[in-house]
Amino acid sequence: MTIWRIFGWAAWALALVAIFTFAANAKPIAIAGEGGDTITLHDTPCELKGWQKAEYRYASGKLLNGCWNPMGSVVVTVWEDGDTLPIPPQAFKPVTGV
Repeated sequence: MTIWRIFGWAAWALALVAIFTFAANAKPIAIAGEGGDTITLHDTPCELKGWQKAEYRYASGKLLNGCWNPMGSVVVTVWEDGDTLPIPPQAFKPVTGV
């Protein structure tokens, strides 16, 4: 193996470690719930530029991924199934001690 190949593999390994470390450090910042279902807002960027990651967990345990962004007087969530849900910010409680 040449020195450049070794450095190439090392760069890929460092990139993977950085990605997984970033994902592991993502913290929930707010949560809302009703009837056993919960919506958790995270401080991690999602696929939509300028939006953050959101999770909808049904009372049954099923998880739906999405994105959130504050817009005007609501928090707009967009879910992987195509649904969009505006939620008043008062519905969310800050997550502490995580």
